[in-house]
Amino acid sequence: QLWMKNEEVINLKMLLKENDELIENLTKEMDKLEAAHFHLKKKLMDAEHNRVDQLWIKNEEIFKIKMQLREMEERNEIISALKKEVMEVEHSREDQLWRKNEEVFDLKMLLEVNEGGNKNLQKELERLRAPIVKKAGSKAKKTFNEVMEKKKNAEAVDKNNGNVAGSANTESRIVYLSKKGGNDLGLVVNITEDSSVIVGQVIPGGTSDQLGGMEEGDEIVSVNGRRLKGDSIHSDYDFIKKLQGKIIFEVRKNHEQALLPKTQYAL
Repeated sequence: QLWMKNEEVINLKMLLKENDELIENLTKEMDKLEAAHFHLKKKLMDAEHNRVDQLWIKNEEIFKIKMQLREMEERNEIISALKKEVMEVEHSREDQLWRKNEEVFDLKMLLEVNEGGNKNLQKELERLRAPIVKKAGSKAKKTFNEVMEKKKNAEAVDKNNGNVAGSANTESRIVYLSKKGGNDLGLVVNITEDSSVIVGQVIPGGTSDQLGGMEEGDEIVSVNGRRLKGDSIHSDYDFIKKLQGKIIFEVRKNHEQALLPKTQYAL
């Protein structure tokens, strides 16, 4: 019995040893399982964080897309409003163009209707103008002939007084000016010591400056056939101031200007 008990004890010890080894193995397996569980839990948490981050990113992208869509809608509204305005302007332009075409058509019709009348009016104007032109031409020719005749007489008088007519210092020319209403001729004349009437200044923008022909330093020999001399300038001045319409000046170039002016008059 004792021997049998010893064998049982030995068997129990062996069994306990095996159980201890099994428990140790189980403990190791449990540690491995816990480590694996920890890793899995960590991976799960990381995956959850990644999912949250991706979800946040997706939400931001969705928000940006919504904002872009809103901007596009606003732009579409603006474009629609602009298209509407353009269409209204286009319709208005077409209406105006249509009205203009109607007006042009009406004007063409009026022109066609009045064309015959205009031809008759043109003929009537030419008929009325012919005697006026003829009369004006005759009058101008008569005035010119009178001036040339007086010029010849003046040259003859100068020749008799010892002056050489037609020389470089006494060569004359005709200048035509015109005066209307109370306007001046735009001239300042100097009366020199030898009683000559010299153009001292052609006022810029005045009648003489606009019509041309009169130059500073010219001696005015006659006005409308009336000879000028410094000693009778008062009466000549009144005569010139009263003149109206076309005025014919006889002037002389290259006059000796060394003498200082004694008196000045504005014409």
